[in-house]
Amino acid sequence: FNSGVDALDNSLEDLLECPTAGYGGTDTSKCLGGKNGGGLGWDNTNVYKIGGSWSITPKWMVLAGFSITDQPVSVPQTLNNMLTPYLAEAHYTLGLTYTLDSGADLNFSAAYSEEESQGNANAFDPSQIIKIESDQFDFEISYSYRF
Repeated sequence: FNSGVDALDNSLEDLLECPTAGYGGTDTSKCLGGKNGGGLGWDNTNVYKIGGSWSITPKWMVLAGFSITDQPVSVPQTLNNMLTPYLAEAHYTLGLTYTLDSGADLNFSAAYSEEESQGNANAFDPSQIIKIESDQFDFEISYSYRF
């Protein structure tokens, strides 16, 4: 899902090859903001989705969905992802739409991802174990009108 977004794919260790890091590197493309600059070290993933809808009445519709993927954050990249610990592998969604007499819709939905966690030794202090975890719950209410 992140193909072509360099900041997600690149490893943070690439920064050491940037000339300003002080480790003798000469490749400016590996500096922050560069094409090969340090990033989160995320792996590309394939996301598999299934969903459906059911019209209960002409005015009410129920929607549901599920998606699953592989873990985008590899264990060696745990430190890089402390600020953005996105670890979700499965998402569950449920929605409800009510069609108004004007043809507009009121939409309600909720999404949930199970708690995922991972840990690894801190690259700067191997005696310390870094653990990241995340779960997610989203709720949405919206109004839509067809022109």
